[in-house]
Amino acid sequence: MKRSVVCVLALTSLMWGCSSSSDTADPEANDVVAADLFTPEQLADIPEPQRVLLEDGEASLADYRQAMQQAADCTAEAGWKVSDVTPDPGSDRLGFSIDVTGLSDEDMDKASLDASNCQTKFSDDIARYYVLSIAPTGAEADRMWESLMSCLTDAGVHAQPHTSSTEIMVAVTRDLDQDNIGAGIVCLDRHEALFAHEQFSSAGN
Repeated sequence: MKRSVVCVLALTSLMWGCSSSSDTADPEANDVVAADLFTPEQLADIPEPQRVLLEDGEASLADYRQAMQQAADCTAEAGWKVSDVTPDPGSDRLGFSIDVTGLSDEDMDKASLDASNCQTKFSDDIARYYVLSIAPTGAEADRMWESLMSCLTDAGVHAQPHTSSTEIMVAVTRDLDQDNIGAGIVCLDRHEALFAHEQFSSAGN
């Protein structure tokens, strides 16, 4: 059987991560441009490949897709077999997978580290800025909070709405054992746009 890990920007750690999932979603439907999202000081701290894409003061879906493709190409150049860049199921993120069929645990760790380094260099900051550009507001945000609370309740998590992702993760780890914690993390990832400003703050520090 072919085994793979999916590599995307993971909300639960505000950095790169790998997960598996089965539903579908398409961020192409959210082709929104975000202008003036960062200061010159923040831009100066961004790795050069991403800074070039952001010099116009925008973080578009096209920028995000190009950055993620560069991260995937970088991972392939490190010696790993990667998939095409595709929408990550259930979120507004893009991702790619690494084929780990036949690899040892040590090699899988090395593949994950190489992909993490590639995304730090080529895509993490652009991904954060893009997610911020499509963050919901007003009634749309209220509906998303209702959806998140319903998802968490169904998973067995008792959390308070309108809190931080960190507080919700505390509730997830408190209420779910190791075998079921994935359900809570999926809920959080699928509603990551609610916490876009946390990602933005992380990217700017």
